[in-house]
Amino acid sequence: MGKFGNERITKKLLERILGIEISEITLDANKRLLGDLPDDKIGRIDVKAKLGNGEKVIIEMQATNYPSMEKRVLYYWAHTYIDDLKKGNPYKRLGKTIAILFTNYDIGLTEGIKKYHTKWQIREEEHSKTKLTDDLEIHILELRKLNKEEVKTEEFGWMEFIKKGEVDMSSKYDKELLEAKEELEKLRADPATRDLYFDREMALMDFISGMEGFFEEGMKKGEEIGEKKGRKTEKIEMVKSMLKQGISAKMVAEISKLSSKEIEEISKNL
Repeated sequence: MGKFGNERITKKLLERILGIEISEITLDANKRLLGDLPDDKIGRIDVKAKLGNGEKVIIEMQATNYPSMEKRVLYYWAHTYIDDLKKGNPYKRLGKTIAILFTNYDIGLTEGIKKYHTKWQIREEEHSKTKLTDDLEIHILELRKLNKEEVKTEEFGWMEFIKKGEVDMSSKYDKELLEAKEELEKLRADPATRDLYFDREMALMDFISGMEGFFEEGMKKGEEIGEKKGRKTEKIEMVKSMLKQGISAKMVAEISKLSSKEIEEISKNL
């Protein structure tokens, strides 16, 4: 999405997510958000862009459930918000900044919210229509909730593509979405991209190996308690944790030694 030459694709995706028309878009090659000091936390995002009206947008896509993800996205938003404010400049130079987070897992703070796309702003407690400022806007899109949506819109088509890498021809879709699919096919055929994919798979395998150790340790703890019910509860909680991390149900079944049907039943109660 953030590759130079793909501005049309990124523009259309943002129009669908934000529900606005965008006159023009400029992609930023510098994805590094934070400074070079040794004590700085390192932050890199997937897409950084500026819209024709001067508003800034950052997009982060996460397959792994990092702790305090809501604080992480707010932290990234804050650094992007003040990025153009030079020393001595008035605060009025600060402009609207939009952060967009895609996740392949459910975020705890949205528990009880069925829709996959939530929008966050600062509003007065008793007067929810009154915003403190328009400058802050955060969108969270939880791809695991897509199958709970009944209406298939153009935005839904983009989400399906980002989640599965395929275009659902039965849904409404934009021509730019087909362009995105063609770009993806080119990337899949590129040796350098395949190497990156292999590195990611190795990292995921290392993560799963760590989860297996965590799982075995938890089971051992459950056995020490000596209660069958306790061991079963421990295993269910471990399974829930892995599913929330975005690990496939098939992989969770292999690790936990539970059946696919049991995994499916547990996933319904996430």
